This record gives sequence, C-alpha cells and structure tokens, in this order.
Amino acid sequence: TDVAWFRDDFADDPIAEIIDGLNSREHQLGLPLPDDARAVEILLKADRPHPSVFIAARIKDSNGRFFTYIMGALETSNWRLMTFQLFEGKNTRWNLFPSRPLTLVSLALGETDGQSRLMPGSLLIDTIRARRATSEVEVLESFQNIEGWNILHEIDEAAQDRIRHSEVSARGDGALMFAWSGGPALTARGIYPGGDPDPIPVVASASFLRGSGHKLGDEIEVSMGGRRLNVKLKNTVDYFPTLNTFDGQFLIGDLDTLVDAANLGQMRGELTANEMWLSTDLEGADREIFVDGLRLGKPLPVAKLVDRQLDLSEAQLDPLVLAGWRALLLIAFGAILILSSLGFLVHAYVSFRNRELQFALMRTMGFATRQLVALMWLEQALVIAVGMALGTWMGGRLGSTIMPFLGHDDQGSQVIPPFVIEVSWANLLVTYAAMSVIFTVIILGVILFIQRMSLSRVLRIGDN
Repeated sequence: TDVAWFRDDFADDPIAEIIDGLNSREHQLGLPLPDDARAVEILLKADRPHPSVFIAARIKDSNGRFFTYIMGALETSNWRLMTFQLFEGKNTRWNLFPSRPLTLVSLALGETDGQSRLMPGSLLIDTIRARRATSEVEVLESFQNIEGWNILHEIDEAAQDRIRHSEVSARGDGALMFAWSGGPALTARGIYPGGDPDPIPVVASASFLRGSGHKLGDEIEVSMGGRRLNVKLKNTVDYFPTLNTFDGQFLIGDLDTLVDAANLGQMRGELTANEMWLSTDLEGADREIFVDGLRLGKPLPVAKLVDRQLDLSEAQLDPLVLAGWRALLLIAFGAILILSSLGFLVHAYVSFRNRELQFALMRTMGFATRQLVALMWLEQALVIAVGMALGTWMGGRLGSTIMPFLGHDDQGSQVIPPFVIEVSWANLLVTYAAMSVIFTVIILGVILFIQRMSLSRVLRIGDN
C-alpha cells in the first residue's frame, strides 16, 4: 500500500482494506528449532525395508528461504536414529546457507527410482530432537499425541494417506504412525506440524469470477508452480497495479503465506517469487554501473530488467507531451476567457443602453438607486450562474464522450487502466474566481452608468 498506485474505480473497497484481508490466516506452520541447534535427529521405524525410498526434512530460515535435508533411505525395518547437520555439507549453486532461527516445516518421503512406483507402506516416528552446540539434546516432539500434525496433499493419491497415534514406540510413550498409499515416483508424501490451516485468503479479479463462475466466499483448489493450494475468495477487484485484466484472469494473495504453503512438500529447490522490485539511492554513473551489472546477471541471473527511470525519460521526450498540449490548452483557455469577458461586456452595455429609458422611468416612479443596483446584481448573477453551470455540465458531457476515443495506444489497444475524467477542483475554483472577478468589474461598470444617469436627459431622449 506504500508504493502501489490505486484508484477508487479499481475496486469497491480501499486498497488498505483489501490488503489487510489477505493477512487473516491464523495458523503458523512449523516446529521451531533452538537458536543453537546444530543437528536434528529423528527416531523412526519403517514397516519393512524400502531401499529406494528416501526420507527428507524441510527447513525454513529467518529469511523465508527453504532448504531440503536428505536423511537417508528406509533400508531397515528396525528402529533407527536418522540425523542431519544443519550447517554442514550445504554447497548450493549460490552458496546459500540457512540463517537462524530455523523452523522444521515438514517431513517427507519419496520413491527415488524414476522407473518404479512408490509402494504402500507405513512409518512410526517416535521423537524429533535437536542437538545443540553443547551436545545437549532437546526433545522437540515426543508424539504423546498427534494433535497439530497434518498430511501433505501434493498429489491425488495422498488423499488416502493416514496418520494416527500408535502405542508402539521405542520408548513406550507412543509414536506417530504415518501410512501412505501407492503413487508415482519423485513426489513428496509426508506430514507437517502446525495445525490444520485455513484456506489461504485471496483477492480475485472480476474477470476471474466471470470466467470461472465462482463467487466470493467460495473455497477452491488452485495450482501455483505445480503445488496444490486451497484458497478462499475474500474480495474482488476490477483492476490492480501491474496486472492486465483484459488479457488474463488472476488471483492475489499474501506472498509469504503462498510461498510457505507451496514449499511444504517441495522435495528439491524452492518455489519463490519470479519478480523483484528494487529501489536505490545511487545516481549518475554509479546507478548505470549498478543497472548494467543486473543486466549481466550479477549477483543473480535476470531474464528481463525494466528500468522505470529510463522508461519515464523516454516517455517525456514526446514533444506533444513535453510542450504542445500544455501550451495549447493554456492558449485555448486564455482565448475563451477573453472572448467570454468581451461577450459579457458587450451584452451588459447593450442591455443597459436598451433599457436606459426603463431605468429612468423606474427612478421617476420612486425606485431608489440601490434598488436598481440590486436588480442589476440579481439579473446578471442569474445570467452568470446559469451560464457557468450549463458550461460546466456541457464540458463534463463532452469530456466523457471524447475520452473513450483517446484511451488507446499507438497500436489501437485499449490502455490499462482506462481513462477517467478527474476534475481538479482547486484549479477549477481558481478559474471560477477569476471569471467572477472579471464579471464583477463589468457589472460595477454598468452600475456606475446607472448611478451617473441623468433623468432629464434620458426622458427628453425618450420623448423625442
């Protein structure tokens, strides 16, 4: 809301209210790890050996980045303590290392043989522990109850997966049993802590509602980067900054919430935003060097770079925009104001001369000068008020008629967002004030004629 440009006709609600509605998810996902944790240990037991099925843990760091730690294959049906080090052996392409504090967001298993299918099976998980830098072990989850644990629903087959509490455990205090059904290889099947989350609130474009037939309040399943997410349609907008509503339909959600949900069952890599907005205080040559570095893929590869400063400078080079329209409108307004003033001056003078005899007769009938002055003020005020009101109304209608024809680019496509008429009331009031001053001076001149009018001369002229 601090940087987005929003107009009242984009949606029924203000943008601040729309954005606030996207942050209403209550449940926080994940199992926090101690700040000084060096390793995570999981005591588990498979129902039978699964030599090509590997189990992995998904970790989220303080920067919102996700890391996958492979713990090994389910090679035995005995109780086994599987361990992974948090800060050793991570040699990723961009040398990213997790930043504390860390959160365990999910445990998943998958068939690594791409030529085979994952066979049904089950797994008992007794405890999840963290080993501190002091070699002290802290139990993070003992599974005395399984409340707050849920199944990953990454594929259709996961609908048949089950979790329940089991009395069979290594320590005798219970364990979590996860049973999975058969399915394709190289897909995640597992569990995650954090409670059963509500559907992610999203804002739908009006074009999406029309095209899909859904309505506000509906809960639907969508795919983001190949990950299935449950969302709820909370609000709707006709237009939204940076999005094209004519060529597509879209949903808007909170980025952190969407990224967290989409990366729960990701076995490798992570799903992140594919667009980044950067601001810099650099100027001149330093700024050009920085932008050129981004174009060359430093420090990250960039598919497309848009420089707002460059685009604005190119747009301002249009001579019609730079000088033509402003000067043309100023000249047109000045000419209209001068012609209107001359027309009103001629009208007032001719009207006074044509009714000079009537004013003289009214004076002889007993009308005071101030009464004639009040009559003149009332007459001219009515003429001016009606004229200005009619002119304002006609200007608005003319603008609304012409504006749709101007709302197209040089290719004939309609501009987004569409043009609307915006009245600058401050400038309009200044214009009305200037016109009122000019008309007042003219009326005062006519009143001066009335006050200096000679009754005898006018009556003699009328008699002749």
